[in-house]
Amino acid sequence: MGCKIPRPNQFGNFSYAQSFVALFSTIATLGLDEIVVRELVKENSRRDLLLGTTFILKLLGGSHY
Repeated sequence: MGCKIPRPNQFGNFSYAQSFVALFSTIATLGLDEIVVRELVKENSRRDLLLGTTFILKLLGGSHY
């Protein structure tokens, strides 16, 4: 299975979609660090769950590149 090379008009659509994902994933992860710190201070017993969930969210948020 090979990779299909986009034509110039298809590349414009791809570039638009990539910028759209980058913009909204950045907005979605802006407050994540502050929320995690606040929740860790409030309830340290859920530390593993909070850090694991944060790791997955950041991994998914950064996978668009």
